[in-house]
Amino acid sequence: MVLVLAEHALPGPDDSWLAATDPHALNGLGHGPEDARLRGTVVSAQSDLLGIGVEELAARLVRQLRELGTTGDDLAFIECIPHGDWLVWDAMCRLDGQLTAGARFVGFDELWAHGLPARAGQTWLSTRFHPHLIAAARGARGIAVAAHEGDYYRVKHESVGSRWPVNTLEQPTQPGEGVGDAAERRQAALATADRLYPAARRERMRRDIKRALRRG
Repeated sequence: MVLVLAEHALPGPDDSWLAATDPHALNGLGHGPEDARLRGTVVSAQSDLLGIGVEELAARLVRQLRELGTTGDDLAFIECIPHGDWLVWDAMCRLDGQLTAGARFVGFDELWAHGLPARAGQTWLSTRFHPHLIAAARGARGIAVAAHEGDYYRVKHESVGSRWPVNTLEQPTQPGEGVGDAAERRQAALATADRLYPAARRERMRRDIKRALRRG
């Protein structure tokens, strides 16, 4: 992400760092449904922008979950795009109904209302960038699954700064640790936001708007 300030382009942190470490933050970054948050393994996988087929992605995820010893009663799957992500989950269920039996599917409406069910102590498998960022910021271990066309998502995953390996899962791999300096990254994001929208300027804007409203 590039932020523009006073005619100079400044490299800056992703906006999600403003609240990524806070499970009570609004706008989709909340603590998620409790029964999903309690699960030890969470999958976030997409059917769009892939460089491999949905069935192949599902097969790689199932193989990795088996390697981790995951069971359905300790598994959650989050849907970031309605119906689109469900295609991957449906393929996983068809490939291994025993593995997925008892798993918690978090639909997009729940995810939007309650946020990501991410916490320290979990293991995540994610093709998506922002679930990787937020889960790793909260201390979750994981694997960033590289299944996309081109290198765009690989570069984004690597920018998070976690120790999650960025891996195609053609062979099972070991998850890596979350972001060690999440608090510092949040402070850097807040400092950047304050440079762009300092408190004094925000207060002046509020006063000007109130005056304009009173004048009609």
